[in-house]
Amino acid sequence: MREHGRQAVAWAREAGSAWTDDPKTVAAVAQAVGQVGEAARRVSTATRAASADIAWAAIAGMRNRIYQQYGSLDVAILRETVARDLSALLKRLDAMQR
Repeated sequence: MREHGRQAVAWAREAGSAWTDDPKTVAAVAQAVGQVGEAARRVSTATRAASADIAWAAIAGMRNRIYQQYGSLDVAILRETVARDLSALLKRLDAMQR
């Protein structure tokens, strides 16, 4: 989960502030974010309970949006997810590893 999250953030940064204008970058970032959601679906019930402050259902829901409605993917939501939500999730996941 952390690997794909970091990759999504890195690809967005590498492409610059207008990364959402590049279809290849959008596709790559969306795929990585989708993989974060896929991993979130597999988190154990115990881990979910122990870290109830993480929006596990929303993370998995983003995966569903990306994989099931790709033709209508809202790039603004993807951008916000990467900039705000994914960065916060990565910090939280790093803290859980300590």
